Amino acid sequence: MIHVIGVPIIVTTLLSLGMSYPLGEVTGCYCQAHIGLIGLVLALGLYIKLDLFSGLVSAALYVGCYFLGNYLYLQNGDSHLKFVGLCQAAAWGGQFFGHWLEGRKPALMDNLLLTLAAPMFVVLEVLMVFGYKSHLHALIKDLKSE
Repeated sequence: MIHVIGVPIIVTTLLSLGMSYPLGEVTGCYCQAHIGLIGLVLALGLYIKLDLFSGLVSAALYVGCYFLGNYLYLQNGDSHLKFVGLCQAAAWGGQFFGHWLEGRKPALMDNLLLTLAAPMFVVLEVLMVFGYKSHLHALIKDLKSE
């Protein structure tokens, strides 16, 4: 559950930081294009290429995070960086605390690039609870029990 809560918070606040670097004229619109949008489009393109259904579900979730991040930026004014910093610290702290409780090191300790896979991983975790790719879900459970 820590991933399901923490990863979208991390993504939303990172996208919110992207509003500090707009692409083009600043409009004050919730759909303002910014540097974070480039990363989002690239990541979602990869997720869709890897698995169409979970990639589309990821796109729906994380495009929502993009708009929420833009909203947070536009509503918080000068306190935006403090808010984002607190959210990032809490979400990352929760991730590491959860792994510590499990007695397992986070995947990013093996390869920092795996942090780019975390948003899709969260979507797949939730979809698997509802029966998506049940054969893969069973295999993962077997590997975790070893």
